Amino acid sequence: MNEEKLGWKEKFAATIVLLIGILYLANQVMNIVSSKTSAIYSEGDKWLIRKAELISDIKTYITIILAITGGILLFKKKQWGWIMSVPILMLVAVFMVSGLALLLYTFEFNIVFIALMIAIVANLLSVVFLFLPGTRKKYRVGMLTFIPTLVFLLALMALYFLLK
Repeated sequence: MNEEKLGWKEKFAATIVLLIGILYLANQVMNIVSSKTSAIYSEGDKWLIRKAELISDIKTYITIILAITGGILLFKKKQWGWIMSVPILMLVAVFMVSGLALLLYTFEFNIVFIALMIAIVANLLSVVFLFLPGTRKKYRVGMLTFIPTLVFLLALMALYFLLK
């Protein structure tokens, strides 16, 4: 068994992945508490389902589960932590870069812009850290590991961009 300790780069990446999961969870809890989201509701004696909100909630719950589980498994030096974390980081990077493009388009350079830039740099650093040879060795990432990682990435991308 590989007894090599986690370095600061692996801990940084695991912390960012956990933070993503926690922020998604906090956002979902706030939406539920403030009653902004209600995919299933009753109207008289009938139960109605809003398909778009239900799909959005499912996407969020999947992201929360993958991010928190991936972050914890990264801290435990498990290969599946790497497999789950890389797609989450890449997906969130796409969201953040699209948000940055929107801010640049509207010429709004404020605290949100600065926070988004810091988040993008932290996210991209996490991706780079996970692909470093030493990190891949610690998590025993080989060619066969890239297959489930790619499957997770494609499934998440399809979930977010094709399922409406």
